[in-house]
Amino acid sequence: LVFVRGESGIGKTRLVRELRRRVQLRGAEVVRGTCRKHQARGYDPFVSVFQQVVQLEGAGADLEQFGWAVSELLTGGKSGESRGVDRLRLVDSLAELLIAQATRQPLVLTLENLQWAREETLELLRHLYRTLIAVLTGSGAEPGERPQLFIVCTYRPEETRGPELGQALEALRHDRFFEEMRLKPLGSDDTAELIRSMLGVPSVPRPFVERVMQETRGNPLFVELLMEELVERGVVDRARGLWRLDPARLDALELPTRVHDLVLSRLDRLPQRELLEWLAVVDRAADASLLSELSGAPESAVDDGLNELLRRHLVERVEGARVVYQLSHARMREVLYASLEDRASRHSAVARALRGGEAPTSELAHHQLEAGLGLEAIKTARSAAERAASLAASERACELFGRALRAAHDQEALAKDDPKALQALREERLAVLRGLVHELTSLERLDEARVRTLEGLEAARLLSDGQAEVAALTHLGTLNARLKEADDAKRYFFEALKQAERIEYGKGIGFSLLGLGDLTMEEGHLEEARVYLERSLRFEEDLGDGREIASYLRALANAFRGQGRYEEAIEHCERALSVDERAGDRVSQIQSLELLAD
Repeated sequence: LVFVRGESGIGKTRLVRELRRRVQLRGAEVVRGTCRKHQARGYDPFVSVFQQVVQLEGAGADLEQFGWAVSELLTGGKSGESRGVDRLRLVDSLAELLIAQATRQPLVLTLENLQWAREETLELLRHLYRTLIAVLTGSGAEPGERPQLFIVCTYRPEETRGPELGQALEALRHDRFFEEMRLKPLGSDDTAELIRSMLGVPSVPRPFVERVMQETRGNPLFVELLMEELVERGVVDRARGLWRLDPARLDALELPTRVHDLVLSRLDRLPQRELLEWLAVVDRAADASLLSELSGAPESAVDDGLNELLRRHLVERVEGARVVYQLSHARMREVLYASLEDRASRHSAVARALRGGEAPTSELAHHQLEAGLGLEAIKTARSAAERAASLAASERACELFGRALRAAHDQEALAKDDPKALQALREERLAVLRGLVHELTSLERLDEARVRTLEGLEAARLLSDGQAEVAALTHLGTLNARLKEADDAKRYFFEALKQAERIEYGKGIGFSLLGLGDLTMEEGHLEEARVYLERSLRFEEDLGDGREIASYLRALANAFRGQGRYEEAIEHCERALSVDERAGDRVSQIQSLELLAD
């Protein structure tokens, strides 16, 4: 496993591209993925990696065992498995599939722009690496049966989105199978060599190299862009087969001092610029058909334009199930996108083109949100977040829920004079808050979850939704209990109980009683806790699958056991087992049986 770090334009993409070319010439298979800043799905960039893996020779033999995991990943959690797929089982199966493929033939996996990776992506990468090391260092397999897998990841340290990547690197740095390469700016000699190779000349005047170094600070992308700019402006020109430098014109020329300005200066003169702009808005590889629909140009003209951009190395062609094109450098995308003044209308056009197609929900949501499409965008973002959550990609789900929530706040301000629209937006905002709180809680971000639950409580009261109000109060009780703030927890549980009884909401009554029972049990008041339990059992059917009641019964059994009251402990274990059997919950049933055996 190799991590390549370096600033934008330093040569990471070029290095990886050259690696892919060389290993393919030697017979290795190459699969690639790229992290995206805004419209990533859960486990992006592994989605595109496994789209390629299933096409490799021999992969079909492993799909019978691991195909369910690939389906979950590629369909965004809607392939038929139950909601809330086991995260460890998923990443383990995906890692095993890659290892199996690397055992058949050498495999190179490249992951670019890892500075934008979400936590679940890094978890899958770490698990894949640990699985690979376990196989390589184990004694079971013959040398010819061991996998040959080389993983290369690139990232920009100045744009790391959170602490997760740094933590992953810190854990890896002392491992003998891991290496981190830092790409540094070019020195004068390397810059001279790059210019010489671009112009095809035996040498370059030292003063000219020093001027280029002064302007570019040794950034390879900047050097290339600057040289192309000088050629196009006639400062460097070719006569009689030789390149010549005009020092006077160079001294008189006002050169752009930033990559941003150089890119724009170069692209302003291109008739194909609109295609590049659409690629920047789409922010992924796209085929000529989509670009034709977006630009309004005939597909044949789009093909011609793309071929010209290929010749100029501004886009690259990606072969697969269909031929697609993408910008050759992430920095070019950033510059192009920042220069657009009609971004909202462009995103709206992309959303129309993608609607009803095979695009991931997260991608559609991104374009709808950027276009400001109101309630439709918020609902799509919530759907995308729920799919991420179903894959246990909780961090990505929180990100999508957060974007939906910000859009809902913005839209409510605009709809204040339209009661019907305001009601619909508030209902959707409440649904978004519920999903966000669930994922924040699963990530143990309890303080954030409490803040969002208070927002949900306010939203429920604005909507006069009594059941949602009880749910929010109950969850506030649970969160405060987990944060060891027992007095506040009790206050919320009692308030929830009072409200649930007022509206005759059995489920709310049951959960409030269970919460109060947990708190009194924590305080050592077992008899009072048992009273709360007995009251909650009247609402067992309202509580759904019985898992909460069974868990409570086991907790009481443990508490009685701790006091040496074994008969009462056994009684509560058996009651828990009875609840499990009625609910058909095998996992909870095993827990009850294990406790009963103890």
